[in-house]
Amino acid sequence: MSAGTNMIEIGWMYRGCATRLTVVLAALLALIVSVMPAQAHTASDRWVQSFWSQAQQAGISSQTYWAALGDFEPDPTVVPRATNQPEFVRPIWEYLDAAVSELRIANGLAKIPDWGRLLAELEQHYGVDRYVILAIWGMESSYGAILDNTNLVKPTIRSLATLAYIGGTRQAYGERQLIAALKILQRRDITLAAMTRSWAGAMGHTQFIPTTYEAYAVDWEGDGRRDIWTSPVDALASTAAYLAAMGWEDGKTWGYEVVLPTDLDHRLADSGERTLASWQRLGIARAAGIPFPRPADMATPLGAVRRSTARWTSVYCCCTIPVSAQSA
Repeated sequence: MSAGTNMIEIGWMYRGCATRLTVVLAALLALIVSVMPAQAHTASDRWVQSFWSQAQQAGISSQTYWAALGDFEPDPTVVPRATNQPEFVRPIWEYLDAAVSELRIANGLAKIPDWGRLLAELEQHYGVDRYVILAIWGMESSYGAILDNTNLVKPTIRSLATLAYIGGTRQAYGERQLIAALKILQRRDITLAAMTRSWAGAMGHTQFIPTTYEAYAVDWEGDGRRDIWTSPVDALASTAAYLAAMGWEDGKTWGYEVVLPTDLDHRLADSGERTLASWQRLGIARAAGIPFPRPADMATPLGAVRRSTARWTSVYCCCTIPVSAQSA
């Protein structure tokens, strides 16, 4: 820099250097960004190529396979959701309070005028309580409302392919469900664009995973397609058919709400299963004084006990296991 250079010239020189540095850094960043997706895309391409032989052996055509997976890239939201399922990470009462909300119950009651006749037919045909079928619809998709939420519902094939691609403990599940989903597409029960799911591939109004759909879904409407995505009729009928096939017995229960004595040792919550009669001898009674219908049934504590200040109070839940099923 010459002695005659004034401050204005110096300022322009520094500005010029900064501008050139910014351009260089921007170009470098663009290069990094362009290279990284290419590398990831190459890895996913290799996986798609390698998985083709397994799909082919399962009877999937090349047309179906490449139409579904030809442009596959992993979904980065799948793994976080897989490790943060609310039914496993929330205390039982927090989960139930959110799931069985007053709004969900009210919405279910509002569905009865429109769907009551179908539900009665399904109850008659399959022997499954109509209100249980309705409740499952509410629990699984808020009576179909979440199916329009693109933040929650994503393409099935991409989700399952991601589970298969990343490997680990969910790889076998992802591969098995992906093959089943490809079979559904190949049979044209649903289009690729309309086949949506939760993070784990559960699909439609009542959230069937593909293998369960393959085994138990029904075409109640009679249009040649088992459409659990856009047809509540097929979805509700498929739910009833599945429960019936699984040995549904009307009048049984999964558990009881009970009231605790104030001096109950809360460590009993981790003591394992006992008969309901044994829990009664410890001072535990069914809510509202209603007797247990089968005191010999085995029961195990489910979830956490609600606690108020220093005392264990109010509500407890026991999951029952009928005596006849103990040896099963």
